[in-house]
Amino acid sequence: MKGTVIVISILALLQSVTSCTQNEAYTCYKQETTTYVTYTLCWEFWNLFQCKEEHTITKTVSSTCHRHVCCEGYQRSNSWEECKAVCFGSNSCQNGGSCVAPNKCICPSGYISPKCDDENECSVKKGGCSHTCVNTKGSYHCSCPPGFTLDSNELTCKDVKECSVNNGGCAQKCVNTEGSHYCSCNPGFSLGSDQLTCKDDNECSVKNGGCSHTCNNTEGSYHCVCPLGFTLDLHKLTCKDDNECSVKNGGCSHTCINTEGSYHCSCPPGFTLNPHKLTCKDNNECSVKNGGCSHTCNNTEGSYHCSCPPGFTIDPHKLTCKDNNECSVKNGGCSHTCNNTEGSYHCSCPPAFTLDSHKLTCKDDNECSVKNGGCSHTCYNTEGSYHCSCPHGFTLDSHKLTCKDDNECSVKNGGCSHTCNNTEGAHHCSCPPGFTIESDKLTCKAEATIPQVRTSAVCGNDNGGCSHSCIGMNETVQCTCPILKKLADDNVTCIDVLGFYYGLCTCLAVCLMVATGLLARKWCVRRRGAFLGNQRPTANEQKLFVVVTSSQEYGDEFKNINLQKPPPYKEKMDEKDIYM
Repeated sequence: MKGTVIVISILALLQSVTSCTQNEAYTCYKQETTTYVTYTLCWEFWNLFQCKEEHTITKTVSSTCHRHVCCEGYQRSNSWEECKAVCFGSNSCQNGGSCVAPNKCICPSGYISPKCDDENECSVKKGGCSHTCVNTKGSYHCSCPPGFTLDSNELTCKDVKECSVNNGGCAQKCVNTEGSHYCSCNPGFSLGSDQLTCKDDNECSVKNGGCSHTCNNTEGSYHCVCPLGFTLDLHKLTCKDDNECSVKNGGCSHTCINTEGSYHCSCPPGFTLNPHKLTCKDNNECSVKNGGCSHTCNNTEGSYHCSCPPGFTIDPHKLTCKDNNECSVKNGGCSHTCNNTEGSYHCSCPPAFTLDSHKLTCKDDNECSVKNGGCSHTCYNTEGSYHCSCPHGFTLDSHKLTCKDDNECSVKNGGCSHTCNNTEGAHHCSCPPGFTIESDKLTCKAEATIPQVRTSAVCGNDNGGCSHSCIGMNETVQCTCPILKKLADDNVTCIDVLGFYYGLCTCLAVCLMVATGLLARKWCVRRRGAFLGNQRPTANEQKLFVVVTSSQEYGDEFKNINLQKPPPYKEKMDEKDIYM
């Protein structure tokens, strides 16, 4: 639009201004030229021909001429040229301007009068440019910073969408900005040094990518991987153990045991895993070293047990059979001796006993039934034994079979207080004159009265002269004797009275044996022998015997009644001390 206005103005100016000339008379000279032709003969290569020659005659002729003279401010180079205006010493203006009048130039667009100097359009409002105005010779133009381009009006800069052309040169993402752009990369990539290309990030190189186990780098990403037996959690970073046992028991037939990253099947005692490690098969424990059993091994489903033959019992470890001591329970049923053997037992009897047909009970052998047991006089069968006995006044010899006469008088005078008279199988006491035998047939009693109390001493002085006990009474003493003893005639000495009871027991026993034909056995004292009689001793008699044996004092009566020496004192007699 601007250029069109300028052109119209120039045309109008040209129409209104003509070349400025004026007529001027002067003597002028001009040369006039006259031309005539002559013909002559000419030769050329022996040819004769007519040739033509032109001749010119020039002469100067003066006359009055009129000439055009340029107006002031105009000039021309030749007279035949038009006069042209002179602008600042030249017929033309600089920068393509037209000189239309003296010192008056018509300038093309971009130039300004009077000399058509360049117009700096940028000096006024940046030439209308939105960004940069660039003045040029005769014109100007707007320019834009990098990242912008001129709009169609050539004035306004608009943003260049670099990303729209070849993605801005970016390998992956192009991000347009106002006047620029930049490249970016997808997750898992980083910009290269050229700021255009993307290179893969190896996320696994930093803290294993956060993976608890294996980190696998991929193009632009990565992922965590778990070993067999593990599964990634929801965050896809941590491997958590798979409980294989939670699904169909891991395929195990019996027990499934989950472990860290794996699992295994196990079997109850007595079973072994098959080669595929899932099902259990029964162990035949008995096939290896008999299961550890000392005798019989019995395999069962999943177990086994040891058993023992009769007469044996399994020990607490349930492996070894130990012999049953059948004798430990009720003596094996044996009446006497039970003999345990390896796996069995048998009953046996003491000498003089024989097992019955049941092989449990011992029955007594009656030794007296064969040759009177070898006794010279009386044979007494006892439970499990026998013994020979002699009538009163006899004693068994060292072989305990033959009876020999006892000289009762040789032992403590036969119990007589005075004279002892030995007879075949017996003895009797006799008294000197002035004495009479008492009812015990042992003691002689003086016919005269003998004082019972001594007054000449007290108990504290030599026990009052008493051989045993002394009792002080009103400045006198009374001597006393223990049971089975009595005061002698001197009233201070205690003498034995035991012979009477022995004699009585012996007499009763002999009488009873004769009356029953030696078939009945009654109570008599066993070899500890306090009594021999036809009935069990009374409590008083037992007490008497105990007192006698405790005193350890024995009269000659023991010899006469054919008794062995009593054993040491016993506080209480039991049934074992007495024969039935």
